[in-house]
Amino acid sequence: MVLVIAGFILLGSLRVGAGNWIGRRMLVRETWSRFLGYLTDQGASTALVVAVTAAAVVALIAAAVGLGLALGLRDGPGESPADDADDSVGM
Repeated sequence: MVLVIAGFILLGSLRVGAGNWIGRRMLVRETWSRFLGYLTDQGASTALVVAVTAAAVVALIAAAVGLGLALGLRDGPGESPADDADDSVGM
């Protein structure tokens, strides 16, 4: 799944729904670089642009870790609900 997301970021395209490019299909990389260029054009410091990029990378890594943890969940060795019903009948 992580490889698919990485492949989408590197090679995928999406339809932009805002700004001057409404309705235009653009590569994800191009969209991201234009967004960072927009931040720079608006006067954002280099530190802010790096922080935004780092936050995006951390979010992707956190999503990958969360997905891995979710897919790794297993049912614990507990009693089944049928066992509880059998105990109450005998009393």
